[in-house]
Order: sequence, then structure tokens, then C-alpha cells
Amino acid sequence: MTDDPLDQTGLIADPFYELKDPLGKDASSGYAILAPGQLVRAHVVIPSAKPQVLEPKNYDPRNEAATTFVVANARISGAPVSHFPIKVLNLQNDEVLYVVRGKVRPAVVLQTITTDFFSRQVPEPYALIAPCFSFKLKHTPKYRAQIAAMKFPNLFYLPAHVHGLADQGVLRLELIQPVATGALVPFLTVGKKQQFLTLDSWTILQHRLVKLLTKRILDEELDKTLDEYGDIVMDAYRQT
Repeated sequence: MTDDPLDQTGLIADPFYELKDPLGKDASSGYAILAPGQLVRAHVVIPSAKPQVLEPKNYDPRNEAATTFVVANARISGAPVSHFPIKVLNLQNDEVLYVVRGKVRPAVVLQTITTDFFSRQVPEPYALIAPCFSFKLKHTPKYRAQIAAMKFPNLFYLPAHVHGLADQGVLRLELIQPVATGALVPFLTVGKKQQFLTLDSWTILQHRLVKLLTKRILDEELDKTLDEYGDIVMDAYRQT
């Protein structure tokens, strides 16, 4: 247990993180093999309430790299916009390039899958990840404590630790998203060990995720323990 009133995680998962040897690389793709509960760095995007796209403006099939685009509001209804396929971007004639905000963030792998739906000859490996966000000045001490106490179903507190995150973080479960495995980079220690949630912390995350998605309780005893844990965190906050 630390002096930080938010970090009482030693009461429910001690340790919270663990180190493992690298899982190697996939023989067919050459990408790092990932596993559920693993900490990675990912390109995380934020959905927009008003989607925008890049529409081709000047297109020369002899020099596709010189194609210019303009930002436009995406259309939901009406006939889809059609254009020449742009091979250099792997863009089909009925597809668009969306304009999205994003950045590289820490994340936890929830599951991995290789699918051949698009190409039976070249299957595509993906990972479903939960992105991690850091606390900002706008987040009051009370709000941070409520997150650590698991008072919000979509927010999962991650403590800072030498075997995990450098700073406290929050998994935003409402922003769970797929990422191509080739775009993910595992967290590594100086000794080239990879970083994971332990079985206890991974079990708690699964419990919270099932509760969020299905409104059902996976484990009644664990749910009661987490409620009691939340009270301990809030009591510690009130004593600061």
C-alpha cells in the first residue's frame, strides 16, 4: 500500500502488475504475439460527434501520390460519394478517409483475433484494446478518488508502479476499440520483460467489463468485495 489515498489496490490485487518473458513473434506476420491483460502502446482515436472526411479534389491516376484532398462533413444519408480507387492508400471507390483525433496512448489488450473475412489469402491480426488516459488538472481530487473507488462503470483505475504505468491512469472502457496488431508496441522493461496485469487485477477488469456490457454480475462475492473496497478508498480520501 502506498501513501497515495487513491492507491489502495494492494488490498484487492497485490501485486497489480507482473513481468513476463516476451511471447515471441508470429511466424506468418512477423508481429509481436500479444495476450489479454498485456500493456501496450497504441494509436487511439476519439470518435467525433460530427464526422469529417477527406474528399479527393485533384486526382491523377498516373501520380496518385500527388492527389489533393479537402476536409468535408461526412454524409450519412443520400447517395454515397464515389471516386476513383486510390491504390496508394488502399482506398476503394466507395470508401472515404475519415478525419479523426488521436494519439499514442498506453492500453490494455482485452483480446486478440486473426480474421480472414476481408482476405482468405492474407488474414489480418487485430487486438481489442482498452485505452488508458491520464489525470488532468480539471480532474478534482474527489473525482479521482471516485474513479479509484470504482464508482463509474466505464472507468477503471490503474495505479502507478515500476512494473506497470509510470503515472496513474484510467482505462476508458467506453472507448474500447480494435487496433491492427502491427500497430501495437508492447511495454518493455530495461531487461526486455513485458508487462501485464496480474491474474487478480485482470479478473477484476473482466468483472467490471462484463458488468458494464451486460448489466449482470459475474461474481457476487467479488462484486461485494469491490463495493467494500470502494468505501475504503473514499474513506481514505475524506481523511486527506
